[in-house]
Amino acid sequence: MVAKGLLTVSALAAAAASATYAGTVYKQTRRTDSRRMTRQNTVPDSLHISKSVNEIVDPRGYSISFDTRSISIDIPPHRRNVSDEELLSRFTKAFYGGAVIRPERFVLQNLRPNLVNFSDALQVWCVEQISDSSLLPTYTKIFGTFQVVDSLIHSQADFSKGAESYIDIGFGKDQSSFAGLHRFSAFRPTPESQDHVVLQFACQVASGPRPNFVASAIQYAGFFHRIYADLLFRESVGEVEKWLHSRD
Repeated sequence: MVAKGLLTVSALAAAAASATYAGTVYKQTRRTDSRRMTRQNTVPDSLHISKSVNEIVDPRGYSISFDTRSISIDIPPHRRNVSDEELLSRFTKAFYGGAVIRPERFVLQNLRPNLVNFSDALQVWCVEQISDSSLLPTYTKIFGTFQVVDSLIHSQADFSKGAESYIDIGFGKDQSSFAGLHRFSAFRPTPESQDHVVLQFACQVASGPRPNFVASAIQYAGFFHRIYADLLFRESVGEVEKWLHSRD
C-alpha cells in the first residue's frame, strides 16, 4: 500500500514537472514565429568543407545527417554597432543555457560525464561561465558533452562583403563511430544591410558503419532531433532579439 502511494506521488510529481517544463518552453519559444524560419536538410558548403568537419569531427567521411535553420532579424538603430562576436555569444549562451535544454543540462551537470574528447581544455559546468559578449576559447568543453573546435569573427569592415562569422561546437569523439558538429553563424545578407542580420544554426552528424537495426534507430531519432533543434533555435533567437530591442 505504501509502495503504491509512493508511486502515485512520484507519478503526480513527474506530471507536474513535465507540465511546468512544457509551459516554460512554450513561453520561451513563442517569441520566435516558426514561419519566419528557413529549414534545409543540408548544411552550407562552408561547413561541409571546413576543417572542423573534415579534420576534427569527421575525418573518415561518415556524415549521414545534415540540417540547417536560419532566420533574418532586425537590428534596431541603437544596436547598429553590435559585433558578430556579441551576437554569437548571446546566441550560444541562450542555446546551451536556456529552458529548452534545461533537463539535459541538469543531468549532465550532476553526472559530470566526459563524452567529448577532441582535445583537453577548460571545462564549463555552469551557465554563468558562458559570456554574453565574448566567445568561449577553442577546445572549451561545455557540460562534458560539447566542445568548441573552431571560431572565426569578422570585423564591421567585412560586413559589407557578406562575411560569415561562426563558432563550431563538436560532440562525440573523432575516434568513435559517432560524432557531430553544431555551427552557430551570423552574417549580413547584402552589402547594404546593416539593419538586419541572419542567424544560422547548422548541424552535421557522422556515424560509422552500424547494424541495420541501429541505423534504423538513428533515423527515428532524427524525428526527435528536428523538433528539439527547432525549439532550441527558436528560444535562442528569441533571447537575442529580446536583448537587441532592449535598452540594457
